[in-house]
Amino acid sequence: MTMSRWEQAARRLRALEVVVAVVAAPLAARAEGGTAMSAIAEQLFERGKEQMAAGRHEEACATFAESYRLEPATGTLLNLATCHEATDKLASAWVEFRDAADTSARDGRASRVRYAREHLAALEARVAHLSVVVPEPERAKGFTLSLDGKALGVAAWSMPVPLDAGNHEVLARADDGREWRRSVVMRDGETVAVQVDLPADPKAPAPPPVNAPKTPAAPASAAVAPPTRAERIRAPPAFMDAPRVAGTVLGGAGLLAAGVGAYFGLLAFSLWGERMNDCPGGRCSGAAVDAGNRANTAASVANWSLGAGGVVFLAGTALLVWPRPIPPAQTSSSTVALSFDGGSLRIGGTF
Repeated sequence: MTMSRWEQAARRLRALEVVVAVVAAPLAARAEGGTAMSAIAEQLFERGKEQMAAGRHEEACATFAESYRLEPATGTLLNLATCHEATDKLASAWVEFRDAADTSARDGRASRVRYAREHLAALEARVAHLSVVVPEPERAKGFTLSLDGKALGVAAWSMPVPLDAGNHEVLARADDGREWRRSVVMRDGETVAVQVDLPADPKAPAPPPVNAPKTPAAPASAAVAPPTRAERIRAPPAFMDAPRVAGTVLGGAGLLAAGVGAYFGLLAFSLWGERMNDCPGGRCSGAAVDAGNRANTAASVANWSLGAGGVVFLAGTALLVWPRPIPPAQTSSSTVALSFDGGSLRIGGTF
């Protein structure tokens, strides 16, 4: 028994109806479900606007976020960004305004683009940024980097990331289990950079020791070479020790006493000349006798001064030229006293 062409066509039509029904059933169910989610998202959006008007910004932000999750609409995103700006979550608001501006530009919504870009310009200088700097040696160690529990890809390493004000945590974990963790407190408008510094690998081999050449010690019996002329010029003056200071003082005092003696010697010659001029024929006047007495006194002072000055000068010269090495830690003191007692010069001192 063979089917007619009409029966074959009817059978094919019934099979096509079954296929269409099977394919269309889930599409219809999905459309029905999307309509339900859209209705819920719309109700949440209206509730968020009421909460914003009442000043309950924290509740409004959570409501707008749930509405946007159910149905990503540009208007909902703009309201969420405005809510985050009001609650000082500036980085979140900046990202949301930027996304809303891009979507509105594609949709041809000029008013929304203008609103979003105005807020972006106002937030630009107020948003905090964090840079997680990864040194080149660390990049080759194979580790993951996360910020507040969310992974940061290699492209975001060392790049300023906008963040809301508050406490944030950076975590770097190497493949061998080593970790580096840092908590950073961000404030609005500041830019902070932290550098990843993983602890040293305890299993890594220690670097080989560096064999630095040792300078051989000079033998104890080696003769010390005399200083060169340049070293002698740079060396501190030897007359700065105490004996040589005393020698300099005594030498100066001796020269002073010799000068005094020379003066009184010349005075004695002058007075004796006056005495001789006033004694014609061996008969001296009273003025001649007085001049002779003063000449004798001046001669005595000259003799004592020249003698004492010579002794003091010789003593000072001896202290200056006498070799007296002083150890660096040794301290010395010297005192010199000069006094005249009845026409005599007394010298005393300790060295």
